[in-house]
Amino acid sequence: ARRRENPPLLRTGLRSERHGARPYTEDQGGGEGANMGKKSKMAKARSLMTKRLSRFVFTKSALFSAVIVLSISSVVFAKENHSEKWYQLKWCKEHRGEAEVMLSDKTRCDCITESHAVEVDFAHKWAEAIGQSLYYSLQTGKTAGIVLILRTQRDYKYWIRLNSTIQYFELPIQTWFIKSTK
Repeated sequence: ARRRENPPLLRTGLRSERHGARPYTEDQGGGEGANMGKKSKMAKARSLMTKRLSRFVFTKSALFSAVIVLSISSVVFAKENHSEKWYQLKWCKEHRGEAEVMLSDKTRCDCITESHAVEVDFAHKWAEAIGQSLYYSLQTGKTAGIVLILRTQRDYKYWIRLNSTIQYFELPIQTWFIKSTK
């Protein structure tokens, strides 16, 4: 077991009132030389405490500053992941489609191309995308389509789930994926 260090005043040989010592007063005797010795010990102890305290405050403020800088930088790097709408507009433009089309029942299809009604979603929302794309297909009379946004290597499991479900149930849905631009 590691031994805890005593507070700085106790290490210097001085004791606080809390530990049973009385504060030094001149009427305790010992002559003027004794007073000087005890006063200089007190001055040294105060000086030592001030140095340690300033080091602690500096270290604590430096640590706090580092945490702030890292937090801000992680927020900045997190901005590299684009919104779903950004991917939707990018894919729709590349496939000469119209984005955010309002259907007759006031729902919005992410992208309508010449032949497809397409839902664009992040990978973890693959199951929702199936229902939405089939509904948009029903409303428009076009083939259902899903664009899955894969942000990490681990997102491929959702791509497999999506396509396995479509294949097993023989759903009339065409799929595409977009890799994150990280």
